[in-house]
Amino acid sequence: MHIATTVEQVAAGGQPFVFTNFHAVKAYADFYVDLADLNNINWTLFFESPRLGGYCKYWNSTLNPPRYAQRMETRMAEFLAYGGVNLDKLLRIAVRTENMRMQVRSALDGTDWQPEVEVAPDWYF
Repeated sequence: MHIATTVEQVAAGGQPFVFTNFHAVKAYADFYVDLADLNNINWTLFFESPRLGGYCKYWNSTLNPPRYAQRMETRMAEFLAYGGVNLDKLLRIAVRTENMRMQVRSALDGTDWQPEVEVAPDWYF
């Protein structure tokens, strides 16, 4: 199960956050606190063809061609919210199967939190 939101939702709540342009453990990763810096992430590596579930299906880094030398590290860029994310900022839940969607819906019945629950078998589970 994936619980999803957007960077805009987190930022609108005034919660402190930081994001990186590569995996945060990499010494060459840069850290940002301004959403205007989102353009420092190489988004092409996320959305080029061939796609699976809306994203490029390839994660691995490879030296041939050179533009993929840091593909994995780029696709592991992080967005971290200090102290967690408030429930009202979490917009949807993605699950792998219809059976799991029904289980999640059932678990949420009678609660104040009613996010969209979608079946997304192509997501990384």
